[in-house]
Amino acid sequence: MTYCLRIADMAENERPRERLLTHGAKVLATAELIAILLGTGQGPGKLSAVGLGQYIYRN
Repeated sequence: MTYCLRIADMAENERPRERLLTHGAKVLATAELIAILLGTGQGPGKLSAVGLGQYIYRN
């Protein structure tokens, strides 16, 4: 599944950075860790940071 939902629109307990701080890196998917490093997606109507992380990880 490609993630287009903006991080700002996600519930706070589902956001990668908040999950990292709360639970640690071991519970995050690789795409979520990449999203944290990227810090931003492609812009309105395109891939979110998590979606872009998924794309980078798969390719």
